[in-house]
Amino acid sequence: MQRTGFPSPARNYEKLDLDLNRLIVDSPSSTFFFKTKKDYKDLDLKSGDIIVVDRSKQPKSSMLSVVLLDGHLAIKDNSDLKPEIEIFGKITYVIRKL
Repeated sequence: MQRTGFPSPARNYEKLDLDLNRLIVDSPSSTFFFKTKKDYKDLDLKSGDIIVVDRSKQPKSSMLSVVLLDGHLAIKDNSDLKPEIEIFGKITYVIRKL
């Protein structure tokens, strides 16, 4: 077979894979994805945002976390947390549809 024409400009990008798991999940066994059900205006989160929560990471004081309150999961800013509140995990990423 004889080739004619010019090579595709995309030939160098044929093997380029975009895998969100590899980009945003450091610890698969301790990472969870949640979809928010309401707006958290003070935390800049919107209903429908997907939050990525890593239970293996310790949140710092200015970070967002998912906490256990009265048997339910809630999103809180760590600067507002009292010592007796159980932290479920640190929010590492927010995925938002534009």
